[in-house]
Amino acid sequence: MTQITFSAKLFDLGGLEKRYRRLVEDTIDDKRAPDLISAVLRYGALERGDAQIVLKTSERTARNALSKLTAAGYLSSASPKTPVRLAFPLDYRERLFPNLFANGDLPE
Repeated sequence: MTQITFSAKLFDLGGLEKRYRRLVEDTIDDKRAPDLISAVLRYGALERGDAQIVLKTSERTARNALSKLTAAGYLSSASPKTPVRLAFPLDYRERLFPNLFANGDLPE
């Protein structure tokens, strides 16, 4: 596989979203959390108040999902009042970007 093909496949938004959602499903005890990750990935950042709209749930439930994701390092923000953005925890770099620092093919 050429480097260009490898990079295109690794950084393909759809593939990254699928890997990130799977990671969140495996590590966060909140069935809504993957949907929040997808929204932030799609839009680049998300106002905290918009989480309840994205999740179609109460403000409290949305706030709980945001808290779990930020505590785990999947989302970050400059302060507790500013929009959240996607973060890439180092502990999960291989799951999010398989073989980025090694030779090999991406898993299906």
